[in-house]
Amino acid sequence: MLTAARSMYDGGVHVHNRLLSGLVEQGNAPAALLKVGEALVTALEKLRLLFRNE
Repeated sequence: MLTAARSMYDGGVHVHNRLLSGLVEQGNAPAALLKVGEALVTALEKLRLLFRNE
């Protein structure tokens, strides 16, 4: 159950990161938002490695 919840959350984060990327490319969002999105994805990757055996 935790794996399914984590997977769903990860997917949502990646979708939002792509959405932010598109908005920044179009000039509809500040470029600083990309750094926040990238940091979040990096943090999730580290958590995934930490909990991959569960």
